[in-house]
Amino acid sequence: MNTTTSQNRMFELVQSVRRRTRTLPLALAVFALLICAGRSVAQTKWTPESPGEIKKLSLKELLDIEVTTVSRADSTVRESPAAIYVITQEMIRRSGATTIPELFRMVPGMDVAQIDSHRWAVSIRGFNQEFANKLLVQMDGRAIYTPLTSGVLWEMQDTVLEDIERIEVVRGPSAALWGANAVNGVINIISKSAKDTQGLLVSGGYGSENPGFGSVRYGGKLAEDVFYRVYAKGISLGDTKFPDGSSSQDAWHQQRGGLRVDWGQEGDNRFTVQGDVAYGEPQELYLPAGATNPVTGKLPFFGANLLGRWTHTLGVDSDFTVQVYYDHIDRDGPTASFLSDTFDLDFQHRFPWGNRHAITWGLGYRYTTDDVVFQPPVFFDPRHRDLNLATAFVQDEIQLVKDRLALTLGSQFQYYSFTGLDWQPTVRLKWTPTPSQTVWAAVSRALRTPSRADNDGLVQTSFSTRLPNRDLHPEEVMAYEMGYRAQAHERLTLDLTVFYNEYKRLRSVETIFAGFPSVTVRDEKIFGETYGGEVGATWEAADWWRWQASYSYMEVQLHLNAGGNDAASEQRDEGRNPRHQVSLRSSMNLTRAVDLDCTLRFVDQLQSPPGFSNIPGYLELDVRLAWRPRPNLELSIVGQNLLENRHPEFLPGSFGALGQPREIERAVYGKVTWTF
Repeated sequence: MNTTTSQNRMFELVQSVRRRTRTLPLALAVFALLICAGRSVAQTKWTPESPGEIKKLSLKELLDIEVTTVSRADSTVRESPAAIYVITQEMIRRSGATTIPELFRMVPGMDVAQIDSHRWAVSIRGFNQEFANKLLVQMDGRAIYTPLTSGVLWEMQDTVLEDIERIEVVRGPSAALWGANAVNGVINIISKSAKDTQGLLVSGGYGSENPGFGSVRYGGKLAEDVFYRVYAKGISLGDTKFPDGSSSQDAWHQQRGGLRVDWGQEGDNRFTVQGDVAYGEPQELYLPAGATNPVTGKLPFFGANLLGRWTHTLGVDSDFTVQVYYDHIDRDGPTASFLSDTFDLDFQHRFPWGNRHAITWGLGYRYTTDDVVFQPPVFFDPRHRDLNLATAFVQDEIQLVKDRLALTLGSQFQYYSFTGLDWQPTVRLKWTPTPSQTVWAAVSRALRTPSRADNDGLVQTSFSTRLPNRDLHPEEVMAYEMGYRAQAHERLTLDLTVFYNEYKRLRSVETIFAGFPSVTVRDEKIFGETYGGEVGATWEAADWWRWQASYSYMEVQLHLNAGGNDAASEQRDEGRNPRHQVSLRSSMNLTRAVDLDCTLRFVDQLQSPPGFSNIPGYLELDVRLAWRPRPNLELSIVGQNLLENRHPEFLPGSFGALGQPREIERAVYGKVTWTF
């Protein structure tokens, strides 16, 4: 990047901040008022030994949380040679979130944007879009992305938030363990065991943008060491707005239910069976083929899944796990329908070898069958496909200097129907100079396999034809990362990561005939680099007051290969990601029974493709106040996006009609949670 370009971008950032921070004095005033009020109350009424206090993990305990996503074996945040962030149940409770995507706003380096009432764009380290295809998301070991687009249908993914034990987010490639699409990161949503959710929980609320939401969960005991839980949940969300203030008519509702059974938790054999069913009915405006005026259409969906897992302990630090699941998706609408069935089998074995080696290896097989029907001008050829994915992985963590220096070598080998055989290796080095500090570095190769839309999508109108491409290779990244994690003081932790990624064979749409009608083809003629860093800090200002701050910076530079002419895709993928993001979160226990949480966040502007308006940067404030009159009863009120009446966060995705951004409104809601 030359000096002039850098200066211009810095000037644009300053101007964006000036435009979007007219409400900054209000934000600071609110923060000051809340802090002063909190300090006054806390000094007189709260003590750490107060009865009824909800347990809060210390900073040391946060670093020692057990995680499995980095190594597919038991480890801790402190020991992990990767950029990992854990969202705990306490953080979920205090976030004020009602849906899963909202929770990811807490993670440094994550791009989270609400597109409309039910659609989200969620990614890590760039390339954000409605169906972000370089991010692998799992719920209790079940992959929840769809091969149709390689993205996640976030409106179909939900659960009782109180039943989530933790969410592990790894920024950076994890394909050596988790396979294709774990290109820029992995999200692993882990729910509590049935043993830890005994009794009845009732939760519900109502608000300005939440016409109603509620959950009921009951856990019981079937026999000695056999526990179960069942749940039901419903949520309804109101319309967003167009820039002119008119309704975008995208209100929707969802209902879901499920069960989980765990047994053998204290023995050498542990079993889990769990499943969910969900039905939702989003709606949106769309423009029918040949029509001049948009109409409102419904996009109903039905989903169901069933998972079984057996873990057998062989000895100290040695066990194997067998997991199988089935996942069904049925989505319909006025312009498209999609039916998919997935069967997945996974085996994993870990064991120590000598005094210095910890080996984890495994095998997997996934079979997906689908049926895709779009209304003209979009077609899928063929309409039906059977896809096979076979994988094998091995990883060895080598203690070069015991408790000081460790080297991790590993790779995943895969065979996929579209691309054949390939491999995804990684090398990680971890140095622990003191018990409170960890320095790590990693080099990884990861792949994003072609989706059904890449391989088989065809668009044909009287003006143009877009051809499918059956010869696409996987998109590839070579990623270089370094990180530092430390507990600098008993009241202060720091986490710093820098990265540089090189991408090859990114998707493009190349014009092969520019006449009338024009002809284009899906291709892979874009390459480029992303680089940046993330820093996070947690400060225990007092026993009753915790601060969490984060800042992330990312630069995306994409280029066309020789012969490439798709400048629009190059500009689109460069501009979809905020260059700067800042978050400041204050969590206070005002008394033994009153919590106050405030989050101030800034997201930089997004550069839209030619013909579309940019999405301005924004500064917003979320506040949650909760009161527990009894240990098993919590009343809370939440305000979201309090600094503006409404603001846009992202352009509509592939299936968002009319090309206009939706604006997310200020929201206030109340909630009651009762356990007994």
